[in-house]
Amino acid sequence: MSSTPLKIEAPRGMLHREAGPFEHLRFHPSPRLSSWIEHYWFVRWELDEPFVTKILAHPSVQVTVECLGRGKEVRAEVTGVRESRFERLLEGEGRVFGIKFRPAMFRSVFGKPMSSLTNSAMPLVECFERDGPASVESLVAAEETEDMTRHAE
Repeated sequence: MSSTPLKIEAPRGMLHREAGPFEHLRFHPSPRLSSWIEHYWFVRWELDEPFVTKILAHPSVQVTVECLGRGKEVRAEVTGVRESRFERLLEGEGRVFGIKFRPAMFRSVFGKPMSSLTNSAMPLVECFERDGPASVESLVAAEETEDMTRHAE
């Protein structure tokens, strides 16, 4: 992998993105993971007022690590395919690093029917019991998006 991950064209999926002050980036995975991972994505916000973001998710599994309030609260999840848009209330400052898997490719990692994740999420540590906690810690500690991408690889 090159020293700096390659950025991809403008992000998609976040509805009414122009209404909020967000940094939203996407990066290609390394060639060795590109068969499984479509891209990595990152969103950061600093809000004076609460904002409801509306997401029309792509039909694929997402692994996300969300840090709220400078990492005071961390949520790390595996989210299945959603059958409708979803909304999230964002307040203060925070960031989310995500991994978008290619359709059907998470099945080999998960080892269970993907239907058990449809319209739901599970804690990352339940899915990756051995490596999950260390992976989450390294992603939370990383300040730059490029570093998060390297840790995810």
